Amino acid sequence: MDCRWIGAGHGGTRNAWPPEQVWPKKPLHIQQFRLLFRRIPLIIIGMPPEPIPFRLNDSNLRRLISDTAKDSGRVFITPHAKKRMRERRITLAQVLDCLRNGRVSEPSHTNLQGNWQCTLTRRNAGDEVRVAASIERTEDGDWAVVITVF
Repeated sequence: MDCRWIGAGHGGTRNAWPPEQVWPKKPLHIQQFRLLFRRIPLIIIGMPPEPIPFRLNDSNLRRLISDTAKDSGRVFITPHAKKRMRERRITLAQVLDCLRNGRVSEPSHTNLQGNWQCTLTRRNAGDEVRVAASIERTEDGDWAVVITVF
């Protein structure tokens, strides 16, 4: 087989790509392989500009919320949650206990702000406390946001 077309346009017209016989019948040497694919445009697949978040499962989200809530300074309670706490006579200690030791009763999902959210349930002092909480990630670290309490 004549492989002169593999070079820089030798043995035929300069723009005759691809030639009739694209794959030679005999194995190519490394140099011939490089010359063969020199004219084929390469698509370089790189890293996306922003990291793509993976889906959190319930146990990992519960662990993240629990670890964050160990420091009560990292727990933010929304005004709506404070209002519901007063209405339903649920204390801050019960909410923190639910965040630290509760089990996931509503599966994890992303909310409108793009943060992971779930509902945690914990029986405390004879009452079943449910807390809708999310994890918000900032440069300072993670924050547990209490959205509502019921």
